[in-house]
Amino acid sequence: ILQRECLVDRAAELGKYLGEAFLPLSQHQHVADVRGIGLMWAVELVRDKQTRKPYPRSAQVAERLFDRLLEVGVLTYPSTGFVDGDGDALMIGPPFIISENELDFVINAIQEAVEDLLGSLQYHTNG
Repeated sequence: ILQRECLVDRAAELGKYLGEAFLPLSQHQHVADVRGIGLMWAVELVRDKQTRKPYPRSAQVAERLFDRLLEVGVLTYPSTGFVDGDGDALMIGPPFIISENELDFVINAIQEAVEDLLGSLQYHTNG
């Protein structure tokens, strides 16, 4: 099926689309990096973009974003603990048959969740 329906090529094409669509999110003050290949992408979240200082593990940023996105029907993979035990990232790996409209929904949901959650967290984790 992968070969017959050219799904690997489709994933590569949609990956380019996804990378471009994630560009605005990469400018967010709490996003250190957005990286990926094909349809596997990650958003690395930090407390301070300039120093790349992560949120403390106790803030559970990845888990909270996962929960918020699940509420709107977006399934992600939370990733944690890669900077001396701290650090958060959110990963996506949608199916090869996802449409551009569905990707737009995912991207918008992630952008909104990051803005809402991390905007409120900056007031609670300073110091």
